[in-house]
Amino acid sequence: PRLIDITGIEDIERIDDHLGLFLWQRSSFYDKAKIDINAWQLRWFVFSQNKVVTLPVRRQVISEDDDMYIFPLIESFDVDETRLLIKVYTHRRDYTFLAPTDIIFLTTKRRLEELLRLPAAAIEYNDEKLDISEVPVSLLQYPRQGTMFTKIFHIFVLPINAMIHFVIPDVRVMEASVAPGGKAIVAAILSVTYLVIGSYVMVISLEGLAHELYIPESVVGATISAAGTSLPNYIASQLAARQGLGNMAISNAFGSSTFNILVGLGLPWFVYTCLNDGYYSELPDEGITESMFVLIFALLIFIVIILTSKFQLTLSHGYLLFSLYVLFVIHYTGQCFFEE
Repeated sequence: PRLIDITGIEDIERIDDHLGLFLWQRSSFYDKAKIDINAWQLRWFVFSQNKVVTLPVRRQVISEDDDMYIFPLIESFDVDETRLLIKVYTHRRDYTFLAPTDIIFLTTKRRLEELLRLPAAAIEYNDEKLDISEVPVSLLQYPRQGTMFTKIFHIFVLPINAMIHFVIPDVRVMEASVAPGGKAIVAAILSVTYLVIGSYVMVISLEGLAHELYIPESVVGATISAAGTSLPNYIASQLAARQGLGNMAISNAFGSSTFNILVGLGLPWFVYTCLNDGYYSELPDEGITESMFVLIFALLIFIVIILTSKFQLTLSHGYLLFSLYVLFVIHYTGQCFFEE
């Protein structure tokens, strides 16, 4: 987590017998998902003589509400002084904390030692609430600290975000009355449904646009439609690459292409031919043959790059592959105008 540009993160607040400070807490959801983004959440901790309380924001007066969480009974803890890490073991689960400064690290360590010296009967702890109520970033939250482009883009996609926010269950929010597995299944089904509807609307819209502008459908499909449907794969590969999972990023690109060809094309053709005497004869060429040769050529270039560089990709390789795609788009666009 970034420890800069956060006002008051190094503060230690003492009021009577209460001690308040900030700690980064390892997220239980993102830890299970093996995702580094949002993996650490900054929370305000208050240590009293017989309990530990945590809140999502800093407060001087603690009131009994849903945001306040009293920790389970602490059994022991380990520390990593080099990285300022504290791992707390409770009768429910383990918690990992990261101290912003050395002073906060030592202060937290002393407070935990004092709590462990108390008898269990004298400690107030949580034995009812399932876990800390982590506050994920809402899709509707306005990015006040973002750039102008981020704010405009947020307003532009707000209707779509609202549909997702109010229809698809948020699996990041853990509720005691809802089984996590059932919630995840419902969210996955609704997410796939949204993808299917969005893809259908995009294809119909692009077909109409192509007819209005007298552009061959193959050109639209090979450029705009291909880029739009590949955005989820791009985001997934980018996240994997940033986490150092280069093999996963490349495998995702090849896997999605293989799925598109063998299932995205093969399954509809299989169903159609089963219902129509076993053959399909309404497929016009319109540059499809050239697209196949371009695909084979790009794949061969990538294989040569991988073998010659001994599986080490550099920035120059990225520029080369991106330039080839730009040439491909220019070729198809130029082909459209020259045929007219």
